[in-house]
Amino acid sequence: LPTVTISLMIASTRMVKRKVLVRKIDAIETLGCVSVLCSDKTGTLTSGCMTATDIVTYADGFSACRCTGAEWAAPVQNASVLSLAQCGILNNSSKPNREGVMAGSPTEVAIMEACTRVFGDDRMQYQEQNPQVFEIPFNSETKWMLTIHADDLQPGAFRMVLKGAPERVLAMCTCVLNESSTVELSDQRRGEINTHLHKLMSGGRRVLCFAEMRLDGYADDFVFEGSSPEKCNFPMAGFTWVGLIGLEDPPKEGVKDAIAVLDDA
Repeated sequence: LPTVTISLMIASTRMVKRKVLVRKIDAIETLGCVSVLCSDKTGTLTSGCMTATDIVTYADGFSACRCTGAEWAAPVQNASVLSLAQCGILNNSSKPNREGVMAGSPTEVAIMEACTRVFGDDRMQYQEQNPQVFEIPFNSETKWMLTIHADDLQPGAFRMVLKGAPERVLAMCTCVLNESSTVELSDQRRGEINTHLHKLMSGGRRVLCFAEMRLDGYADDFVFEGSSPEKCNFPMAGFTWVGLIGLEDPPKEGVKDAIAVLDDA
């Protein structure tokens, strides 16, 4: 027992030299037995600066590209890519602050910044032409967010935009956007979407899925109501899958070295 106590005291002295204050000496023994270390990720291991890096859309076949590529910059020729950018701008809770910089959750800001690169100076005009008239906020139970927008250029027409966890959004879709038309969401296409999803996730991406639905023949003053698919006074099934956006929160500088030190300890 004296040998153990002396060993722990020596260890605590060494830790003090490294600016680690030991309050209870038996905590050193516990620390020495650690085999699994749990840590918060966002802002601790990562920089906390979310960035949209990848998109997946369909145009006579699924295609994936980087958000830094020519496919994701104005002027966009691919109608499916443009529709994904429209959804990312409309279904978004970030707002400009007094300095004109987008503020909100890192995920929402990252999507808005990426989609703005597609629209450029036309982004605010597009938002004004498609004002939001209803919203079901994201919650941990449904894992999606829904917004409904009026079309100022087409009276009585509304556009619903759904964004959220891919498995939840995909389950509410029956079609896939194919540029200016749609195709059936067959089992094969569903499998291809999941293949792209798993590839992005295995690369450390956070992936959000976007879908839309057009509502026609409604009165301009129609009052949308409901907080879940069962309680809504409008259809919540039969959405058209638009695309995936993958986001990355890069690791902080020095994290790799810190993990290596822990691994060798």
